[in-house]
Amino acid sequence: MEEISEFKVSHVSQMLIRNTPVYLVGDIHTNYKEFKENLALMDLKDCILIFVGDMDFKNVADSYNQFKELDAELVTRNISSFVIRGNHDNPILWDNTSEEYHELWSKFKSFTPIGSHTELNINGNIGAIVPGAVSLNRSLLTEGKNYWKDGDFPEAPYDMENFGENRTHVDFIIGHSGPIYDTFLKEAGGEYDKYSKFFSEDKELQDDLKKEQDYFKQILRRFRPRRWYCGHYHVSKSVKYVWDNWTDDGIIALRAINKHEIVRIA
Repeated sequence: MEEISEFKVSHVSQMLIRNTPVYLVGDIHTNYKEFKENLALMDLKDCILIFVGDMDFKNVADSYNQFKELDAELVTRNISSFVIRGNHDNPILWDNTSEEYHELWSKFKSFTPIGSHTELNINGNIGAIVPGAVSLNRSLLTEGKNYWKDGDFPEAPYDMENFGENRTHVDFIIGHSGPIYDTFLKEAGGEYDKYSKFFSEDKELQDDLKKEQDYFKQILRRFRPRRWYCGHYHVSKSVKYVWDNWTDDGIIALRAINKHEIVRIA
């Protein structure tokens, strides 16, 4: 790696990457067998991975035990990994004022957390990080075990006002979720009944999803990115997302990354 800023046991606030391959990784949910198969198939090494959330980091002991083998594998391959928080990841493990945060991340040699105000500079292209998501199936989950209410999008402080105070444009957004919700439901086909059930069981779900999508539109209007990458929906999909009828700036390329999928972006 010719140049990469070093960060460890602290929120990444700015990251500069040059002349190093960068890949995004879809949701792992602790089942990293398929991911390791993809890693071996692609023979990845000497690169950077950004996990887009939902690795299922629950607490210090369980998270370390689950991922220490994968951490060692990535070190062997000379891979630096950065982790965005998903809605199934415990928010306290991304709170750099907590003891749990420092205890967990100090144990890993490859993994480093990324916070919500991170600015990425990849070969001169500027990007921003948007963690968290509304859990569609939260009515079936146990809070504090595999779901954290303050990990849901509307409950978390995803205030982008502090990001790049003088910046009015970014080239890309990397988030756990993204503005694909309506498209995702429309194309869910026979599975739509399953999501309808979630709406009937969780009366606040539709309102929270609207807050999430409205927030995404605020980000789009402020920064006008050309690309948006996300996980969360467990699909592999590329779409042209039209969010604004003003000009061509209102059309972005949106890439949803499936579970365990590895996608090169630079």
